[in-house]
Amino acid sequence: MRVAPKSADRYNNRAWLWATCPDARFRDGKRSVESVTKACELSNWKRPTIIDTLASACAEAGDFEQAVKRQSQAIELLTDAKEKEDFATRLKLYREKKPYRETAP
Repeated sequence: MRVAPKSADRYNNRAWLWATCPDARFRDGKRSVESVTKACELSNWKRPTIIDTLASACAEAGDFEQAVKRQSQAIELLTDAKEKEDFATRLKLYREKKPYRETAP
């Protein structure tokens, strides 16, 4: 972050790890929300992949209402049908009050 403090991608990538890591030791919903909110601000709330990360972070933090809201917002910004389908799978999880987890390699 010190090297590129205006990089939305760096804040987003860090937040994704904190929100979705399969290893619980590395998850931190609160810090994830803080980091990805900065990414959303830097990208003017226009990048669906970053808003998707915000939804995942909210879910990890236990705020499923906000996760559903943000995931729906991200889906609205998408134009690709395959991406919409992918995002919709996470939306379903958040509606079921479940966080999203990456799968371990």
